[in-house]
Amino acid sequence: MLVPDYSNRDYWKAIILYGLNNATYKIALGKTLLELAGRDVTHVPWNVLSEEFLKQYKDRLDRAVMPQQTNPSRQTVMERIISQFNHGHLTWNEAIERVGTDAFNDVIPRFHNIVRDGEFAKDKFYEFHPNNQIIIKDSVFDILQDRPYELFEEIDARWGLLEGAFLINRDQFDLENDIRNIYIQKGHERKDITKNIPFLNGYQNNRCFYCSEPMDIADIHVD
Repeated sequence: MLVPDYSNRDYWKAIILYGLNNATYKIALGKTLLELAGRDVTHVPWNVLSEEFLKQYKDRLDRAVMPQQTNPSRQTVMERIISQFNHGHLTWNEAIERVGTDAFNDVIPRFHNIVRDGEFAKDKFYEFHPNNQIIIKDSVFDILQDRPYELFEEIDARWGLLEGAFLINRDQFDLENDIRNIYIQKGHERKDITKNIPFLNGYQNNRCFYCSEPMDIADIHVD
């Protein structure tokens, strides 16, 4: 049996675009890895990783407060940490320490899981030493060599799509058999989905859904 020859970018897309997500942690960690690798960092101490992860979430939530997990009755650890920092209950250094002790328990060991498969891409992009450091592997630097802006656009779009899905869950929309009712219900709150082009384009590998021809980002329309 032939084993498919997957590229590092294929593995990355599988993790970011196809992984199951009950929260946005995996997406934030992916962006953190890209940011650190973009600065040529390989050995990342726990406090440096914690601070960059915190920056990603703070930047996200400062721009728009959106739910970061599927459970409508709870906030993530990161949402609570940032809220406490914004209200003056934590200093910046205390917030970083809280991230390192409370936020990484699941996402660091499970980042490479694709659906429920923990072996397919195991340790592909980093190795980690709990509460000490992670070591970013050459595979991350490799994917940043070609069209890095696409990777960041895909992550931002995926993050936004998850937030939108969590918001729908939080609002407890009633599904309707008649598609017109779905669009009419809360129609005043409909959002422009053009920003999801990078995410959708990532799924389609830069090719048209209908004719399979390569697509330029300027020529894309959301159907």
